[in-house]
Amino acid sequence: SRADQAIAVIRQALQANPRDISLHDKLCCLLNYPDHTSPAEIFAAHRAFGQLVGAPPPVHRITDFSLDRRLRIGYLSGDLREHSISYFLEPLLEHHDRARFDVFCYHVGAPDDTTTPRLRSHIPNWRHLFPISDLDLANAIAADRIDILIELAGHAQGNRLSAVALGPAPIIVSYIGYPNTTGVPSVRYRFIDAITDPPSADAFATETLVRLPGCFLCYRPY
Repeated sequence: SRADQAIAVIRQALQANPRDISLHDKLCCLLNYPDHTSPAEIFAAHRAFGQLVGAPPPVHRITDFSLDRRLRIGYLSGDLREHSISYFLEPLLEHHDRARFDVFCYHVGAPDDTTTPRLRSHIPNWRHLFPISDLDLANAIAADRIDILIELAGHAQGNRLSAVALGPAPIIVSYIGYPNTTGVPSVRYRFIDAITDPPSADAFATETLVRLPGCFLCYRPY
């Protein structure tokens, strides 16, 4: 298959560049496609990526422990445009309880003329950060004092896991955009359900798997 061919090319490139983060990232994503790849092999590749990006001291820690303050929730994605991620995300952005949460979006991709403005209309704290380095992105998120950061790409195209690995928020969750573990030590949780990730999946995840009741996401058609 084309996926097998691509995996072979990337593995060959890794022999010459064993610490190339981009190559490891692409390998993780591609390994999800062949039906003969074992969960153990896929997990090993994701753990290797996580070991490469490491677990440096986080750039942000909680300092305000007030019980009555609104939690600050951040969504990180390069796909806040006409994209499947947006179809699943928009109802959440639209219906967040503004009395309990301050919601931020970090768009790290190119906008479009239709979906991006509509999504932006739901969120007063919108940050379009593109292009931007990993460190500058992590610092920008940390500057907003985000309590919970939800990254929406995993190892899919346009992800910013290298920035996420720097710990820009004290709690980081992976959600919607990737069907597997990230392998990144700073990502503590992944939101899934019992169908996508049965009990056997726990052994192949670096995150704590949080199984939402029913389906873990809901598609809004247009």
